[in-house]
Amino acid sequence: MPAILDRPPEAPAQTQTQADPTRPWWRRHQPFAMPRTRNSAPTDDGELVIDNQTDESWRVHLGYRDLGVITARTHLRVQVVKSGMLTARQLAGPAGAGYLTSHIHPSIQTVQIRRTLVNNEPFYDLRLLEGQRQAAEP
Repeated sequence: MPAILDRPPEAPAQTQTQADPTRPWWRRHQPFAMPRTRNSAPTDDGELVIDNQTDESWRVHLGYRDLGVITARTHLRVQVVKSGMLTARQLAGPAGAGYLTSHIHPSIQTVQIRRTLVNNEPFYDLRLLEGQRQAAEP
């Protein structure tokens, strides 16, 4: 049985990429530099209130961002993207003392640092308070 073979083309077709003239040159050459967020994380800042209800000073971080020191019985208002792990550590705590940690999300408005007694031992914790939700109007 005879087989019919096509001849290969003389030369491959020439193609040319077209650069998008609306994009800056550095974005055309570095696609990883585009502003993106992981897992649709929020990109806008919101106000977060940190309420220290203890008699100690604490250093507070949100992810890798240092929010500063909050002194005893004070409030700290910061503008941050409310997403990630919030950690608090006593400034004058003993060596090897643990951190207070909590994962926050955009609906959190206030974080309270509280002290309670458990079996006559001081116990510190973080309490997350969500903002007031507005009722939908008819």
